[in-house]
Amino acid sequence: MVSLAPALTETLVLLGAVDELVGVSVYCGEYAPDKPVVGTYISVMWRRLREVKPDIIVLQDYVQRRLYEELRERGFRAYIFPLPASLYGVADNAAALGAVVDRRREGLELAARIAGETRELEESMPRRLATVYAEYVWPDYTTRMSPGGRSFADHVVRLAGGLNVYAHAPEPFVEPRPEQVMAMDPEAVIVSAEKMMRLTRERYLAKTPWIRGLRAVREGRLIILRGGRGEDLAHPGPSAVETARRLREMLRSVLHGTDQR
Repeated sequence: MVSLAPALTETLVLLGAVDELVGVSVYCGEYAPDKPVVGTYISVMWRRLREVKPDIIVLQDYVQRRLYEELRERGFRAYIFPLPASLYGVADNAAALGAVVDRRREGLELAARIAGETRELEESMPRRLATVYAEYVWPDYTTRMSPGGRSFADHVVRLAGGLNVYAHAPEPFVEPRPEQVMAMDPEAVIVSAEKMMRLTRERYLAKTPWIRGLRAVREGRLIILRGGRGEDLAHPGPSAVETARRLREMLRSVLHGTDQR
């Protein structure tokens, strides 16, 4: 099989199906190193894909919808999994993926584990949530997006003790407007980047000059998530639970003025 979505690749590894993977996307190396790269989020190398002869190709909805449709048109057996609106959706995807790859029992067990860990985080949430502006930064630095109320990332931020300023938006993602963010005056800022970017605070501030006007940034309440397992708001895989745990520690740290990031 081939996985073109890092979250699904991570799930397949946890299901015990890594040996059946014959190809992955360029972004899946964190979870399945040494597997042949056959594509990206939005494209594939068709000759290489045919060479590995996948019986199944799995993708994540939203960004990969068009690629999924093209794969189906070209005769590939492809499955697309929904973009989760919460960590419970991540659990649902684990159960569904287990069924697709003939690991139903393992999928249900993984789903139960994710759901159980999510409930534990919910039961230990702080009584007061700090307002948070969260932003995704992509390698070109020109596309900026924030999680809306239909994003699993909004749930992660909430479990970490934050109240996403765009939680009211009924979409998975929204395009943030500096004047809106400034008016909302969030108590903390969270920036999530691809691991390959090696994003630093200095680099982010240089590329986002308006953000310096926020009191949260001036007072050091800026968190940079540099990508990879447990530190990625754009990764709707099982390790999103770990991201919520680590982000809770980071958020508590910056709100109490002890952040070292």
